[in-house]
Amino acid sequence: MTLRPIETKLVEDLFVQGGYVLEFTNQTFFEFFQHEVGVDIYDDAYAFRGNSKGKRLIAFTQKAQPKAIAKALTGLWEYLETIRPDEATDDHRRKMSVIIERLGGDALHGAATEKVQPEGRQQSAEDVLTGLETEFLGLQAMDDGPQARGGMLSKNS
Repeated sequence: MTLRPIETKLVEDLFVQGGYVLEFTNQTFFEFFQHEVGVDIYDDAYAFRGNSKGKRLIAFTQKAQPKAIAKALTGLWEYLETIRPDEATDDHRRKMSVIIERLGGDALHGAATEKVQPEGRQQSAEDVLTGLETEFLGLQAMDDGPQARGGMLSKNS
């Protein structure tokens, strides 16, 4: 079990900018993964997408064990909260917490991973992920072709 495509997009949006991961240098990125996960992120196993920190992070989320991915994401979230608290929104915390819980990790502190529905029913973390995945697949299925302009097209057009 690894990240779904929409989850990978969230990880990239939150933690990766132009190949960099947050404000890590090569050395601090290595140290972060050693301390938080017990993994050598510069192992060749995580170089199949490229050698930048961002590509190694995404490769790690595609190849590592779910609990290790959950540990890394938890640590990255805590780091983000420290250096860029304005980007660590409640919505991002909830979404990241759902991912971490699905991978077998503990919910992020302060994350409400269940929403109360108008009819009073609880929406589970799995329901949230299923909804996000459905939205993503709907976007993927959209036709990339040009859209018709103007009025109705005739059969002979």
